[in-house]
Amino acid sequence: MPLLPPGISVRSVWEDNLELELRFLYTASFITPATPRPSRLASPSTTTSGTSSPGSSTSGFHPATADPHAANSVGYLEARGLSFDEHQAHGILTASRLATGLNGCGLFRRPQISWITYAGVYLIGYLMKILSMGNPLPDSLGGFLDMVRQFLGQDVYDVARIAVDCALPPGLEHVASSLCLVPAALSPRLAGAGSLLALLAFMRLKYEMLYGDVSRFRGLIHGIQVI
Repeated sequence: MPLLPPGISVRSVWEDNLELELRFLYTASFITPATPRPSRLASPSTTTSGTSSPGSSTSGFHPATADPHAANSVGYLEARGLSFDEHQAHGILTASRLATGLNGCGLFRRPQISWITYAGVYLIGYLMKILSMGNPLPDSLGGFLDMVRQFLGQDVYDVARIAVDCALPPGLEHVASSLCLVPAALSPRLAGAGSLLALLAFMRLKYEMLYGDVSRFRGLIHGIQVI
């Protein structure tokens, strides 16, 4: 992983420090969630996918003992430094425990926060599923977007959607490389550092390519809406 900008660190959150780390979120002005995308477990005629279901599995997921999973997804994560053994031993115990902490930390329904994502369809869906305590998500696009606005507010921006209008290549690493943020081959590969890369890309796009005005991208999630 390359050196991070001065004053910025990627912090690990486990069962034993969850409440402490959540306190820091209340002071945030920008939040950038990220998660690796799942791969399909079964044929297109089924609805089972991913390495785990955020609404039903424990965050201390281990492929040998937990939900059905795709071996290539597990290999992808392990090759990038994720230790399933550590998550089994020290990870947040359940999705409901994480949801309770997130819902109670004062982060959501705050107008002062901007939410930044890259190609955020999956990860915002995961976040909504966690926050809903595993209850079914709305079955319509309008209902889903209303839920997103309820929890995240109006200031949601997707770097992938902005990059399209700025004629940048697809893929966060390629966007970052085009913006001279970090060489593509050296970019961070796990969720925390990837979140930072998306935030840095957003800042550079906003202030150096769009002259500070990203209002027309407000509330647009790449892959859902079009301008």
